[in-house]
Amino acid sequence: MKILSFIIITLALLLGLFFFFKPKPQLSETKQNPQQIPVPITKTFNLVINANKIASGPEVLKANHNDLVIIKVISDSADALHLHGYDHSVQLSPNVEKQLSFKANLTGRFEFELEHSKTHLGVLEVQP
Repeated sequence: MKILSFIIITLALLLGLFFFFKPKPQLSETKQNPQQIPVPITKTFNLVINANKIASGPEVLKANHNDLVIIKVISDSADALHLHGYDHSVQLSPNVEKQLSFKANLTGRFEFELEHSKTHLGVLEVQP
């Protein structure tokens, strides 16, 4: 009977020590940083250009830092879509969809235009 009591007391003591010294869970990153850093995603924008103007699609393209940006463009005339700051461009052929893809690794506001006709179309805004 004394041995059984000794075993029970020893187990209770060991269990108590285990719970007392067990590591505490760490706070998640979002609880430590309540600003919630955006997770990079793919942002696709579809633009239709007629008579050197955007006929369909946004004039302000919005993305977050490190997003994959895809700009799909259909134009009624031959030209080049050029994105300043990133210095990316794509040659446009009449009524053929072209695509400009890149990682938004720069933050700020960047103009995009029809290069040959020097026509401002809109801006890309990349948030940190």
